[in-house]
Order: sequence, then C-alpha cells, then structure tokens
Amino acid sequence: MIPFDNIPNNLRSSLFFSEISVNGSVPTVQSNNDPAPPLISCDGATNSMSFSQIAGVWSIYVDDFETPVATGNIGPALSQVLTAYSGKLIGDYDGVMYIQSTDTSNHRIKLEPISGTSFTANTEDNPTFLEYEDGSLTFCLSAMPKRYFEGIGIDPNGPDVNFSVSGSDIGSIKVTDPNGLESIFTPEPLEAVHLGYIEGFYTISSVNGFDNLIGDVYFKSSLNQSIVSIPTIDSVTRAPTNIVTILGTAKPFSVVTLIPDDNDDEPIAYSRVLEGESNFSFILELPVAFSGYVRCRDGNIGSEGATLNI
Repeated sequence: MIPFDNIPNNLRSSLFFSEISVNGSVPTVQSNNDPAPPLISCDGATNSMSFSQIAGVWSIYVDDFETPVATGNIGPALSQVLTAYSGKLIGDYDGVMYIQSTDTSNHRIKLEPISGTSFTANTEDNPTFLEYEDGSLTFCLSAMPKRYFEGIGIDPNGPDVNFSVSGSDIGSIKVTDPNGLESIFTPEPLEAVHLGYIEGFYTISSVNGFDNLIGDVYFKSSLNQSIVSIPTIDSVTRAPTNIVTILGTAKPFSVVTLIPDDNDDEPIAYSRVLEGESNFSFILELPVAFSGYVRCRDGNIGSEGATLNI
C-alpha cells in the first residue's frame, strides 16, 4: 500500500487549471488558491470499477478530495453520489458494487474508510486502483466514449432481436431490418432496443460511427442451435499504408467478426456472408503486429476462432 501523501512520481500528473508541480513528495499550487486537485493518474484508466464485496461506512469523494460528496453506509452513500452526478456516473450496490462514468471527462474517485469497512476490489477492472496505508482507495474513471456498441443478440422467448449502445453522445442509430425497412432510434445508454424478429441480416449504423468498431454492425437473426463451423482464412496481406485485407470462407448466410486478442472477445469489425455464398472479406487499417481471430456467428451461436497474426 502507498501512503496517500507520498504517491510515486510516475503516478503524478498536472491537473486542471492549477498547474501542479511535483518535485519530491510535496506538491505546490502555482496559479491560484483553490484546493490542490488529487494527484491520481488516469493513464490506462477504464470507465468502470467494481467490488465483489464492500461494506461499512465510507466517505466518497469525486475529483475534489477535500470535501466528500457523501458519507455513510456504502449503499446509501453511493446513491447520493449517483444523484449528485446524474448523467455523468451510474452504478449499483447490493453487496456487490460497481460505478461507471458516462461523462465526457475523466473522474477521480476516493473512498475513505470511516468505520466497520471491508472490501474486495476487482482490480483487474481498472489498473489505476490504489490502496493507501490509511485504508483509502482511489481510482480514475476514464471518459465514456461518445458511442460504444455493447452487443446484439436474440431473446429466444420472444423471439426478439435486441441490442444496446452506451456513450456520452449516442445520437441517432439507424437499423435496417432483413426486409430493407429502415428505423431510427435514439436510445439511452445501455437501454435494450427491441427490434422484434425477422430472420436474416440486420444492419446497425451511426452517422458518426461507433468508437469501438470499424464500419457497421451486421447480425444474422436465426434460431439456429447447431454448432457453427470455424471459418477458414485464405489470405492476409498488409499494404504499405497499413491497410490489411483478410479473405476467407465461412458458413453461407452468416456473419464473420474480427476480434483482437486483447479485446475481451469483443469484435472490432463485421462482415456478411451472403445466402448461397461462402466468401467473406475485411479491408481495414490494423496496427502493426496485430494478432486476433475471426469467428462465424449464426444467431446466438458462434464458432471457435480462426487465428491470424500480421
């Protein structure tokens, strides 16, 4: 654990308008008389943090570590914070706790133990999490992407195709159903958008794109319950401009997704395999030394991945 007043130099940064200089262990504020903002790095931060167990009385600070937003048992205290930062932070507590930023700015969080406290933090959620000798906990919640595609699937009890999007500026989402009918939705973050069910390809797009995707989302609605065969990669080439072309074959009338190894099994691009055909392709810019895999999906059933490195 790290003493709260002796944060290592590589975790310090100049923040806000105060232009903090860090030399040794004592920061000085150079340009105004406001309280020194917290020296908590947001390098590598994610937009969420969770605890598999947390209890007791805590003070919760947001950005200003001088005055807590709320003090009390962790559940009610979290509720007060979420109310104070409505539209910027979301979360929940039922013994397990999570908090997430839906804002366009980073937020630095401090939990200060008051009495009867205990916790188990899911530190893999957010590499900025730190515990100090006085028992305080800090972490940074990164800004929410403007538009993040969360996923799409079928509720077989409907059946009903539904998807969700998160972000700070979602705007209008266009859905083209298998009959070619276009619909415009303006969903709230994480709202389940229900599309009904028509077998075939759905296309989901945004005028300004999705921050976590290259191109549109394709989904083949199907009540298929059979194993989907692994796609075959026929060729992978990289142009001097870093544009990569991936060609292969997969199950006819399905969707192939491209997934980086370090992306928690979340696709970054989609390709359709049309009915009566088997070819798929991706033409997109990828970083040097990219490694990942392609997976074929028919309804809710996905294949194993065919790996590639380039």
